[in-house]
Amino acid sequence: MKTVVAFANGSGGKIVFGVEDNTCQVVGIHQEEAFSIMDGITSAICDSCTPMIVPIVTLASVEEKVVIVVNIMPGSQRPYYLTTKGKENGTYIRVSGTTRPADSFVLKELEFEGANRCFDQKYAAPEASVTEDEISHFCNKMYQYAAEHYRTEEAVERIRPLTKQKRKSTDKVRKSTDNITDNHKKIIQYVEERGAITNKEVRNLLNVKDSRALKILKELVAAGVLHKEGKLKGSYYKLK
Repeated sequence: MKTVVAFANGSGGKIVFGVEDNTCQVVGIHQEEAFSIMDGITSAICDSCTPMIVPIVTLASVEEKVVIVVNIMPGSQRPYYLTTKGKENGTYIRVSGTTRPADSFVLKELEFEGANRCFDQKYAAPEASVTEDEISHFCNKMYQYAAEHYRTEEAVERIRPLTKQKRKSTDKVRKSTDNITDNHKKIIQYVEERGAITNKEVRNLLNVKDSRALKILKELVAAGVLHKEGKLKGSYYKLK
């Protein structure tokens, strides 16, 4: 259940039942028991987490054996936590493929995300001055942090170093999208964290069909938030 909470507090994820943890061997689920197990998983997740997490639970066939796939989407009402432990002790996040308790700083950041605010909006000092070297140092630290916390080399290669100009562009996006929806916010956050997004990634992120994903991307392009690069299946979208 800790992993479920961590997925909801992060970029989402999937849990597969019917595969051994240590060996990754597919052992499967007895088909006649599958639906009752699915109901039990759904009830356990809904009853154990605050705010309520509603999983997408499906059956899949792997090596001619039945497995249960539990898809946890990124949550918009963060922080999510185990009800029995409370917010302070029951909030978890994913770090390098593992589930970790959230410390006080991360918990505060999750609360800001849930309120659609950022840490800077609360604690920014308008009169403070900052040098170009300090800005560069801060951007470099953010890049190093992102690189250390991605799980695959492919994901690391997609990270783009943050610069002062990119930071201004991000701030402009937040100020110029008055009618932005939750789906728009999820896509923008995804692109801010990973540098780009594809149609397929939008479908997985929002759990929508191809036509709906394309429509949402076109809305962000029309609003001047994203721009499209590449052609056909190789195309992707980045912040403008």
